[in-house]
Amino acid sequence: IELISLTSNALQSTEFLSEMTHLLSIDLDENQLKRFPKELINASQVRYVSLRNNRIESIDETSALFHWMYTNRTEIDVYLNANPLDCCQSRWLV
Repeated sequence: IELISLTSNALQSTEFLSEMTHLLSIDLDENQLKRFPKELINASQVRYVSLRNNRIESIDETSALFHWMYTNRTEIDVYLNANPLDCCQSRWLV
């Protein structure tokens, strides 16, 4: 699978993503996710990740986003609009 859209499915977890290593684009908007998926770390070809309007409050060092930032994966478009992010809990991101 290279493209997946699971918008508005009330998803609370993303364990199923760990086997999807060939993803290029993933849309998980309008779900109930509370964290940035660490399962995407192995998705080495991903270029687009949308997690708009979820319940993500912080993004910690176990997340794929942290890994991508520290390995200079700057070609990935990440969208986190409408999440209750607390910058104090994600200081590395600032």
